[in-house]
Amino acid sequence: MDTATNQEKQYSFIEQSYRSIFVNYLTSSTTHGLRCIAEAYSTSNRILWICSFMFALGWMLFFIISSGMQYLSYPTQIDMEIRNEYNMIFPAVTICSAHPLRNDKTNASLLAYAKRIGINVTKVDLETLVEPLIVDIFNRNQRNELIDLGFQLSDILINCSYNGINCSSYFTHSLSPQFGNCYTFNWNGKMKNLFTIRNVSSLNIGFEGLSMQFYIPRESYYPVSYFDEGLIVSIHENNEFPLVVKNGFRLQPGLSHTILFSKTERNLLSKPYTNCTSSVEDDLRDIYETAFGKDSMGKVTYSESLCQESCLNLISNVFCSCILPFPFFQRNVWSVDSNSLKAANICIPDTDEEKCALMTVPAFKTQDIDYKKWCPQCTPECKNTDFHAVSSALSYPSPKQKASLAKRLLDKQSNSSSILLPDDFALKSDTYLNNNLLKVTITYSNYYVIVYNQKAKILIVDLFSSIGGQTGIWLGLSILGVIEFGEVLFKMIVKCIVFVKRQATTKSNPTTNNNLVY
Repeated sequence: MDTATNQEKQYSFIEQSYRSIFVNYLTSSTTHGLRCIAEAYSTSNRILWICSFMFALGWMLFFIISSGMQYLSYPTQIDMEIRNEYNMIFPAVTICSAHPLRNDKTNASLLAYAKRIGINVTKVDLETLVEPLIVDIFNRNQRNELIDLGFQLSDILINCSYNGINCSSYFTHSLSPQFGNCYTFNWNGKMKNLFTIRNVSSLNIGFEGLSMQFYIPRESYYPVSYFDEGLIVSIHENNEFPLVVKNGFRLQPGLSHTILFSKTERNLLSKPYTNCTSSVEDDLRDIYETAFGKDSMGKVTYSESLCQESCLNLISNVFCSCILPFPFFQRNVWSVDSNSLKAANICIPDTDEEKCALMTVPAFKTQDIDYKKWCPQCTPECKNTDFHAVSSALSYPSPKQKASLAKRLLDKQSNSSSILLPDDFALKSDTYLNNNLLKVTITYSNYYVIVYNQKAKILIVDLFSSIGGQTGIWLGLSILGVIEFGEVLFKMIVKCIVFVKRQATTKSNPTTNNNLVY
């Protein structure tokens, strides 16, 4: 009996009219203003409350839509954090000889090249063949021959010390089109454990950081007019490609250089807040592989600068059928037609192809719209690490240092016996050491790391809080009020469905009574 009564109450709204259901909702609703509309004592009073309710509803919807649009614009803010990193990983340090060509090796290679292409060496200046030789070697994919033209690390590095630890064997070789053989300390390609600032020797060293001594063999430079003398040093992240031309320090022999660096990190939010990326595509991996070799490239990172330069090579290859070898060697470029990598040759000097590339690349750099059309993939890095460095120098070496180093360099049993010295070094050691010695110490200026984090200005929680505030202040509407309105809609939909079913039943059986009220 009770069950039948409850069932009758539960479905009694079906027998009510739509108007009755709606009026019941108005009189029992917790939303402000609706009860006043239902219980108005006169027509003018009802009109007043309807106008007031619609006014409040309009402003509420305006502010809710404004809050939603503001959220969907994904505004951000930058928070700065300064933290101590006592276990900071020491950055990678790339060193290159400012002059890439060793005299004896280059001269022999030039003579062989001239003979191969049928040029009489007595009627031509060999210097004019240097650039064509390098391009020819690279296009023939003779990496080892290219390496052999330049200075090996053992030719120039006298010693290396990191916090008192001998670090001469912790360098990874790479190739640069401008500086030939380069060597990177603390590169993550081969090293299982990177050096941190806590890695120290048991000896009392008196200084912290990386200290290197070099003999810059000026007498062994191949005589050309477009290379300088000295050493190039670049500080960068341990898995970041070293753009030594743009970011390197130019160090002069005859001085002791000190480079102090500080570290800054920048972290951006990914989509939908920014279009940043951390993905390293195949064309960028090819750049790392060409420079470091497949076995030494390791886990690499995305670089916007690298992507932009690679895209310019793509443009050059499309319009001129060759690429320029600056600021890095690249063996393959992305093919727009096949959507994959394809081999690319370096432009041969003094040809129409090279002239085309030299005109096309700068033109695209200045035309921002065309450049972005070709290079939409070159977006900012989601995570970027910068090392801000300052350099200073003192006179070097002192007479005592020269005497000690001369003895060491002339000692055939020492680790420095492979340094590339001139034949008359024993007679003129004082002059050579004055002109060619170079010392560089690289260390951190402090343990602080400045971190810039991009954060969302409006979270989804803030959006709901704003909506709740607007509905509450204008209509006193809450989640329960929304559920009440949903219940009314449910009742009306059910009533409509029942009506349709009864109409169908009436047509099939005309004797059936249909007492549903509307």
